[in-house]
Amino acid sequence: MTLAQPQPQCSLVSVNYNFCCKSAFLSSITSCLPLLPVLIRRRWSTAIVPNLVIANTGKPVTLSTLHTLDTQESDIRIRTAQAYCARGSTSCLSGPVYARDQKMERDSHRTFREIHGSRENLVSSVKDILEKALVEVVDDNAPLNLRFITPYQLSADWSTDENCSKYALTRPGELPSGQEYISVSYTWAHSQEIDASMSIPDYRIKDQATSDAPFRSINCPILVFHRAWCFARARKIPYIWIDQECIYQDDAEDKERHLQIMDKIYKRSKRTVAILSTEIPDTMLSALALILLNQQQKRPSLRRLENWPDDNDFSPLYDDFKKNAVKILSSVYSDRWFTRAWTFQERYCASACVLLAPVGNKSDTAAQLSLDWIGNDVSFSFRHMCRMTNLHTLVHPSDAAKIHRLLAGSIYSERHLSGPLAHWLLFRSMEICDNLICSDRLTIYANVCDFRYKLDSTILNDVKYSYTTCMLTLIMANEVKDKLAFNSLKIDISNVDLEQTVGRYLHGKRHRWKSA
Repeated sequence: MTLAQPQPQCSLVSVNYNFCCKSAFLSSITSCLPLLPVLIRRRWSTAIVPNLVIANTGKPVTLSTLHTLDTQESDIRIRTAQAYCARGSTSCLSGPVYARDQKMERDSHRTFREIHGSRENLVSSVKDILEKALVEVVDDNAPLNLRFITPYQLSADWSTDENCSKYALTRPGELPSGQEYISVSYTWAHSQEIDASMSIPDYRIKDQATSDAPFRSINCPILVFHRAWCFARARKIPYIWIDQECIYQDDAEDKERHLQIMDKIYKRSKRTVAILSTEIPDTMLSALALILLNQQQKRPSLRRLENWPDDNDFSPLYDDFKKNAVKILSSVYSDRWFTRAWTFQERYCASACVLLAPVGNKSDTAAQLSLDWIGNDVSFSFRHMCRMTNLHTLVHPSDAAKIHRLLAGSIYSERHLSGPLAHWLLFRSMEICDNLICSDRLTIYANVCDFRYKLDSTILNDVKYSYTTCMLTLIMANEVKDKLAFNSLKIDISNVDLEQTVGRYLHGKRHRWKSA
């Protein structure tokens, strides 16, 4: 930590430090306190401190509550290291001092006035963002030039070879013409444990862009790779796309290029398979089987779902599901996959998204259910989840609101809507999801809204740029009907209420759109 020496006149204390853990943070802040006026120390210990936040949430904290925060390493950061050294003065000096290497913070809970103070400052910030980071989607149908994972020796019987361990990473654009591929959606912190009974090959990948490169170990979680290929073999599609394998993670340019086309990667895949880590209980499997049975028999109503075929009686399992549907569905939606911003984008943009969930040690009764079994997993769609919601609504109407609240941020996508109403609904859904790099949310939001103009998230990944202001800029840039001239960008923000958050701004536009 580097601290400026106290001066007779007012001056700033610059804190240039990234804290790796909570204890280091507390120790460093404590060392700063003697340099601050007593009045400010007392106020900071009992009230919200504007320049202390929890990383990736932007939530303000008090100095006293830092000692009780239940956070993981790297969760605590200083957003603006602004402190005051004065002789008999507690006035705030202009201009924040930023900690070194700090990134954009999520500040969607703050109003435009709290962030900028005045309309003039907001206008200046919007202009700066437009000039430095606005990019236009030129050709929506241009080739994506992706790399893919495929069996190293792609023989005619590849789909039956469960022990295949060697795979190739193709060069960009080498997908055969007309060949379908599967995109994989998962969380990097996949929490599923490897069962000792599982037979998992020692997977290796060779990058074909470098002829003399040796086979390397896989980068993504091993169970994600294994289960994705089980799914690919079942669908007889020998090419899959996994971000950790197919994007050069150490190449900033390669990463940014893929970030800007991520929506198209999932839209153009034959299927997107979502790898869940939460096990599905037998009771929920019975409900899935009933929904599929009803679908096959083309029954017009769900009210007859309790009529099982005469030769099977799965009613005990199904009765248990009816009694505990809220608890069961809550458990499934607690899976980390439903809480991440990137997977929110992937499930929304996918041409067809299929959930792949582990079933563990299913009972003999559950094993007889007619379901899409893939190894130790069961495959089902979002539509099946919605049908389960309707099923439970009919059985227990009083719990319907609870179920719909569970699903609202997870699987409902307003694909039939457009304009401000869709933009507000998508923003609201994305807000309950988290991610590591705040500026990536700008790309995610532009992708799910299918915006013509996007913002370069790499350029904007700096603490001096406000996430709220960047989001406002992104939205307003895409409201311009005529093609923007990049040498004369102008956006009118005279009607923006400075007392609003960006969420309230979108909510207001949604109401105006509905009444129009």
